Amino acid sequence: RGTADIANWCGAEGYEPETGMYWENAWKIMGTCRGLLPPTASPTIDPDAPGCPPVFDQAATYKSGDRVSVGSLSYECKRYPWSAFCGLANFEPGSSNSDLGWILLGSCDGTLAPTTAPTLDPNSPGCPAEYSPDGDYQAGDRVSVGSTVYQCKTDGNSPFCLAFGPEHERGGSLGWEKLSSCQGTVAPTAAPSFDPATPGCPESWAEGTPYQAGDRVSVSNSIYECDALYHAHCTFREPGTVPDDESWNKKGSCEGTIAPTATPTLDPASPGCPASYDPSTPYAGGDAVEADGLVYQCRTDAYGAYCNAGPEYAPGSPNSDRGWVKMGSCFGTIAPTSSPTHAGPDSGGCNHPWRESDLESYAAGARVEYNQFLFECKSDVHLSKYCKDGSYGPNGMYWDMAWNKVGWCDGTLAPTKSPSSTPSVDPSTVPSAGPSLEPSGKPSAGPSAGPSDAPSSKPSAEPSEKPSLAPSDAPSSKPSAEPSEEPSLAPSDAPSELPSDRPA
Repeated sequence: RGTADIANWCGAEGYEPETGMYWENAWKIMGTCRGLLPPTASPTIDPDAPGCPPVFDQAATYKSGDRVSVGSLSYECKRYPWSAFCGLANFEPGSSNSDLGWILLGSCDGTLAPTTAPTLDPNSPGCPAEYSPDGDYQAGDRVSVGSTVYQCKTDGNSPFCLAFGPEHERGGSLGWEKLSSCQGTVAPTAAPSFDPATPGCPESWAEGTPYQAGDRVSVSNSIYECDALYHAHCTFREPGTVPDDESWNKKGSCEGTIAPTATPTLDPASPGCPASYDPSTPYAGGDAVEADGLVYQCRTDAYGAYCNAGPEYAPGSPNSDRGWVKMGSCFGTIAPTSSPTHAGPDSGGCNHPWRESDLESYAAGARVEYNQFLFECKSDVHLSKYCKDGSYGPNGMYWDMAWNKVGWCDGTLAPTKSPSSTPSVDPSTVPSAGPSLEPSGKPSAGPSAGPSDAPSSKPSAEPSEKPSLAPSDAPSSKPSAEPSEEPSLAPSDAPSELPSDRPA
């Protein structure tokens, strides 16, 4: 697309032509081409079967209003922006996420019969004006191409009438509906008139302005009003430039300018100023603060995350309108609001900080701490999936889509109980890493695998079954009770006191 800011989206993730979720915001279909890819087979129509629409095809591209069948059930692709889910994997009709992009219409049988051919009404007043690529067509406008009459759709797809002609090969049916054939001409409709009582055109749309639901802007002498449901897109979508855009509703034409709004007035009955803005305080949507005698309220939509983005986005700064709405002037003080809710002793303290490394472990009901506040992952089966996405963390712009703020927390988890004073009934199967401080009262049932480093203080009650590997270095203090079977290798230094009982 030609707009410089929109053109920046062409290379961004999620805007890939026909495959990205937001591709229609950046790309415009220009036509078909021939060449390397073989064409798909022509669709066939069964004229005798009035039942099911075409079977859902994962490789196909679906738009708002398209109908498909899965088994014997019929589904319709939802309106923008949910229509972006219709072509994504894991959002197929009948899947667990089907309701994000598809509407279940009911059961069906067979195939659909073709629609009837347009008929010529001989009483029609003639052909409307010929279609012009430069025309500013709105919902309900009629044009002719040759002797065929087309009407710009009124179901929310009218922006496509500005992008494609009625007989464009791929885009014509997006915005135009074929009505009938015609002949001759019709009388022109009356030119649009201006109401002199209207105050003129509102301010022109400006990108980056934090528009709210109901705000009005002007683009090329046309008045647009920010939609109550899709107002989050009004800040960065210029009215009339995005096909099928429901963020802005066209309200009419205008000329000139409107008088400026009155200066905010000071209500002497007001309760005074809220607490002054503090960049270290965590703010939530709806919180009010004071800065330089003016009251600012933190936005309640996704842009409320800017309230905690630091001094660069503080109330009264050049970027203040990103997260704060100026409410008026004030003086004095107001009664303090109730203290923030404490999560209570069952919260577990602040021992579970939110970490990106733990994303996969977060599920419905999981509790984490961020900035001394306790957050709980939402219980909704769809929204709880966002807890695993770092973009929806308590530190992000869209945290309230995934987490509920429970209250503030402090301290740590209570310690485990003290060790018991008596030993366990059964010993452990694995020995401890180190010796006990005191020896046991009774010896072990079996000998140790290896000898101790120092000899025992007393000899054992029974001799060992086997002799030691080497004789002792000194003779024993008393002779053995029985003589040895073999004589010693050398005579003793002194004779024995008594003779042996046999001569040598």
